[in-house]
Amino acid sequence: MIANAVATDRRLSFGAAGLLIHLLSKPDNWSVSVAALSREAQEGRDKIYGLLNELIKLRYARRTSVRDDNGKMLGTDYEIFDAPLPENPEVDGADYPLPENPDTVFPDTDSPYTDFPTLQSKEYTKKPSNKVTSVNAQKRAPEKPGAIDSAFDRFWSAGLPKVGKQKAHAAFLANLKKSKRDAESFAELLAEDIEHRLLANQFGFDRLHPTTYLNQRRWEDERPEIIPFDRIVESYHRSLPNNVPVTALSDRRREFLTYLWTQRANRDLDWFDEFFAFCASQQWLNGVHWADLEWLTDPNHYPRITENAKGAAA
Repeated sequence: MIANAVATDRRLSFGAAGLLIHLLSKPDNWSVSVAALSREAQEGRDKIYGLLNELIKLRYARRTSVRDDNGKMLGTDYEIFDAPLPENPEVDGADYPLPENPDTVFPDTDSPYTDFPTLQSKEYTKKPSNKVTSVNAQKRAPEKPGAIDSAFDRFWSAGLPKVGKQKAHAAFLANLKKSKRDAESFAELLAEDIEHRLLANQFGFDRLHPTTYLNQRRWEDERPEIIPFDRIVESYHRSLPNNVPVTALSDRRREFLTYLWTQRANRDLDWFDEFFAFCASQQWLNGVHWADLEWLTDPNHYPRITENAKGAAA
């Protein structure tokens, strides 16, 4: 049963409450990926990540990094709870104390740097074992006919420029052999990594050749943060409906929002809600054609906006 507190907590947005109820309603050992949730909800992945971040902020979720004995990142574990966790507990190295039976724990395969099957291709898994079994200790079954070609096609269509297919295929085979994975899971690891980096707008990644990506093992690079651009744009439209609407996010707009998200908002959507609401309260910024999203979020304009609360556009 799902606690009534989940449905009645007014701090939760409708989206976050819906996602939380959806996750808590699933049976034990249920698993799904962020990509699958995105398709099911018909929302972008950054929207899903934004909702997860909201649940973390309100303590309905906990996110911890998973590392091996050498400190190498294996992935990210998320735990979902049917009531907010206590604030600032003193627990050895943990963000929050772990209840005896957490409702949902899910490894985030958008950081799937692991050879452990319990962490592969899963986003959410209920009541996991504390033990994991290495793939290296298992004998890998022979690939089915056509499985490797099908897996390569999954990688090839993930979003990198389709350049040098023959060389990329050879590099894929060489890295598949080193990975000790089956072709399908290896291709899914690469494809999700590529999609994550493209969604995060990692600089230059949309021009990276597939062969270079494979030969340099770029999926092992530290992953950039996915910024909830669509939620920020929604906040702008909600607070300033008479200003110029946003129809597309240019690189320049993403650059401005990224700066504010990391340098001023401290990765908090509430900051943007308050900022745009403040802009809406200023007559000189409300309903004018030049005070669009790009102008308002230009880091060079932020001091002017806050210092001229009662000023004019001059």
